[in-house]
Amino acid sequence: MPENSLAVDIHLHSTHSCDAKSTIDEMCQTALERGLQVVCFTEHIDWNPKDEGLNYYRYDNHAWDIHLAQQKYAGQLQVLQGVEVSEPHLYPKEFEQLLKNRFDFVLGSVHYVGASWVGGKEMLDAWPIDGCLADRTDLRVILR
Repeated sequence: MPENSLAVDIHLHSTHSCDAKSTIDEMCQTALERGLQVVCFTEHIDWNPKDEGLNYYRYDNHAWDIHLAQQKYAGQLQVLQGVEVSEPHLYPKEFEQLLKNRFDFVLGSVHYVGASWVGGKEMLDAWPIDGCLADRTDLRVILR
């Protein structure tokens, strides 16, 4: 990697998201094996009643596991706490309340367009993702 660069992944989901199977600790171990220096666990926050992640996230549990990882990997890996908030513009009161918690990083996302889930067959048929960054699995950010 070039001098003055930093290997990071700031969009990770652990078992604190409804769609992930690995724990924060397991993912931190893998991050070290792959040479990452910074990771941020941006767990899903979903308020859409149609979403399987509705009411799944628990801030206190997430914060505790982040704390444990920060202690365990101190000096080896910087571990950050974040969230990926689906459609924050549609749920402004919930979003405002969420931001009273401490986060290192907050992502806004769009998972629904109207009544259609972005990853659903109907949407993928209409808007194929071939060639876009969505199918990249190894992106690196180079800071200069």
